Amino acid sequence: MSGSETGMRSLALFVFLACTGQAAASDTSCPPVSAIKLSGTTDDGTNYQASYGGHVWKGEVSKYDHDVDLNKLAFHAAGVKLAKNLVVCDYEGDGSALRLSITKEGLELPRAKSWDVKGGNEAWCEAKDVASCPIEGI
Repeated sequence: MSGSETGMRSLALFVFLACTGQAAASDTSCPPVSAIKLSGTTDDGTNYQASYGGHVWKGEVSKYDHDVDLNKLAFHAAGVKLAKNLVVCDYEGDGSALRLSITKEGLELPRAKSWDVKGGNEAWCEAKDVASCPIEGI
């Protein structure tokens, strides 16, 4: 096989993996507050989402909880729960709270020093900014 054929096959494989979502996982963090948007309301509450880091993070606030003022929210904590393939991001402000989450197969516990590993299958990071809680491999 010539060099140009190998290059074309490599390019085709890369495009295929990228288009099917099988490209290598990368590091990211929770979405910044500026990425969070109101996505709708239901009889049960208000839905929010953020497109960030190649994922759509989703959350809901019950109709029985305080309304969320996105302008007053600040990042509070991030969590990884291996048993549920779950990554959560918690935001708080002015008496209200919002949790956004994604599910992702094959999660690993974060290795950054800012994370507190609990029981070998869960980790939490509390910080004032999302960059302080990097999430590997999602």
